[in-house]
Amino acid sequence: METRALRVISDAELLSSLKQYTALSKLDISRCPNLRELPPDICGLAVLTELGIWSCPQLTLLPESLGLLTALRTLEISACEMLSRLPESLGHLSALSNLNISLMSLTALPESLGQLAALRTLCISECGFLAGLPDTTRNLTGLTELHVARCQSIVEFPEWLGSLTSLRHLDMHMCLYLTRLPEAIGQLTALETLNLVHCVKLQQLPSTLNQLAALTSLRIYGCYALITLPNGLEQLTSLKFLEIDNCCNLIQLPLAFVDLSDRNVCIFMQHGLRAVLFPPQSVVEKGSNAISRYLRRHFQIYVLILAARRRHLHHLPNEVWVNLF
Repeated sequence: METRALRVISDAELLSSLKQYTALSKLDISRCPNLRELPPDICGLAVLTELGIWSCPQLTLLPESLGLLTALRTLEISACEMLSRLPESLGHLSALSNLNISLMSLTALPESLGQLAALRTLCISECGFLAGLPDTTRNLTGLTELHVARCQSIVEFPEWLGSLTSLRHLDMHMCLYLTRLPEAIGQLTALETLNLVHCVKLQQLPSTLNQLAALTSLRIYGCYALITLPNGLEQLTSLKFLEIDNCCNLIQLPLAFVDLSDRNVCIFMQHGLRAVLFPPQSVVEKGSNAISRYLRRHFQIYVLILAARRRHLHHLPNEVWVNLF
């Protein structure tokens, strides 16, 4: 048959129909409640470029012959909760550019992941038992997007993260036990966006953050354990958007915020910065005139922080309010 796309929604249909679709380029296998393994016929789909497997709760095995699908460009597997491993033959998918896996009981990814030279996008979400990525991931030098979400067993990323020199977008959402990012993150010279959202145990950011010369957007949201930000953010000469929100234990903002504001960087702070001292203590110690001059010069940041905290700033003498307004 010349059918190019097929959506299979029953186990019986899947087992009986694949042989006839030799020209198939897209296959979606969805909501097959009794499917335990893929039929061997799937590996005869020589021109298949997209494969999606969704909501197959009893699926426990993907065959090693999956690696024969050498034309495959996109592989998405989601809500297959019993699937605990991917075959090592995954590394034979030489054309694969997009790999998206979610809602699985994976404890590890195959070492052959590093052989996917064409891979550009890697998305991993809601794999609660996955402790990390294999060291061979460092070989994915063409990877441009890495998204990791709701993987509670990931505690840190190793230094090899800096080997992903083509990476442009790095997102980490609700990695609840992530405590640190590697200093090698500064080697990601192509990185344009960095999003850290609800990484509630993340204690500090790498000091090399200021080396991300291509970074245009930095979002830090709900990182409750974060106390300070690294110095040198003013060296992010490409930065256009900065969001720091709901980081309730952040007590100090670097002076780089002043330079970023002067460069018209869009700085967004809505709430959850109750502990921040602004102006910095070094200015406060010089008295009300110094505070007034500082606030006049950096009024934009002052208003942002005041709105974020929803209360008056610490250590401001009454005459400052008169001088300022």
